[in-house]
Amino acid sequence: MNQTAAVHKNSVMMNPMIRRLSRVEERDEDNCASYGGIAVKTIIFMLAAVAGFAAYFVLHGMLAGSPTMEVQGYTFYQTEGIICAAALVLSFLAPFIALIIRPLIPLFGIIYCAGLGYSITLLGSVLGADYAELVFLALGLTILLVAVMVILYTTGIVKVTKHFRTVMLTLFLTAIISGIVGFLLSFIPGVSHIVAFFGEAPIFGIVLGVVYIIIACMFLLVDFDTIQRTVENKLPKKYEWAAAFGLAYTVIYLFLKIFNLICKLTQNNKNS
Repeated sequence: MNQTAAVHKNSVMMNPMIRRLSRVEERDEDNCASYGGIAVKTIIFMLAAVAGFAAYFVLHGMLAGSPTMEVQGYTFYQTEGIICAAALVLSFLAPFIALIIRPLIPLFGIIYCAGLGYSITLLGSVLGADYAELVFLALGLTILLVAVMVILYTTGIVKVTKHFRTVMLTLFLTAIISGIVGFLLSFIPGVSHIVAFFGEAPIFGIVLGVVYIIIACMFLLVDFDTIQRTVENKLPKKYEWAAAFGLAYTVIYLFLKIFNLICKLTQNNKNS
């Protein structure tokens, strides 16, 4: 069994694109994947997210004076709501399509990133000026954490070993199973009020948010390790798009977890 296959056998990763990449057996000495190629393609996906972010402000200005709608006390333009709903649906479907049809990864990867960029910006703006500013704060913290993870990995301070993957998987499964168990217990009389208490407790939500961010950072390190193996094992250059989208997927996941945590912290400060 080669090294890549051994890694796949010993770990189950949240990121399906990276997991699938770790199973590739193809080799191409003449036209193989490179760090530069993967970096450029990752930047393309990140720029798509920025384009989605910018598209919100352009569209919002063009829709001034158009009909509005209200949902749960939040008001926004009807056209924005329709576009946001479409963007969320496409962002949900895009990773699955990209996973099934590899040649379409560039297209649907861009759709995924742009759709989420637009939707998150709209959400922040609808919630209010304070929350809109949190989008920038979450973005800054995401960039900082990604940079720190790159340094930790490239300097060898943190190594992605079998033990590391086991700890990561344990944390991830514990968080997921806890959420599922809590959801099921909320329907049981006599227990539901206890679940509701923990669910509404600010400290519980904050601790859980921090755990998810730690897990996301660990998955980032696994992505870096898989990308290194992709290059060192001389996988064909066509797999650069898969590696880039897998990394972009994890970075966006990290951003969402950071944004969710600082929104909770902001809400708790307002309620106190």
